[in-house]
Amino acid sequence: MVRTPISWSYATFEMCKKDLEDAIVLHHPAANVLLAIGVDTSDTTVGAALHQQTLLGWQPLAFFLKTLSPAQRRYSAYDRELLAAYMAIEYFRHMVKAEVSLYLRTTSP
Repeated sequence: MVRTPISWSYATFEMCKKDLEDAIVLHHPAANVLLAIGVDTSDTTVGAALHQQTLLGWQPLAFFLKTLSPAQRRYSAYDRELLAAYMAIEYFRHMVKAEVSLYLRTTSP
């Protein structure tokens, strides 16, 4: 990694503030909007993100992360994805009160 000196100015500082502001910011839930849960897995963990669709686009509401048990780590990739979807729906059930549609997309290594 090369360390490059930063020429600090007011514009640079404002740009850094804007970049931090645009980083992942959790939004407040809006009423009557479409919700989506995205899940991802690794060999040892599952994660999920709950998003809402507004006029501004998709906004993150909450995140979920869980370490898998030794038995769950032996599941196939497809089964871990299904487990992640189940865990995410259980975790976000207080917010997801409508019918849930599940779409799985798996990628082969």
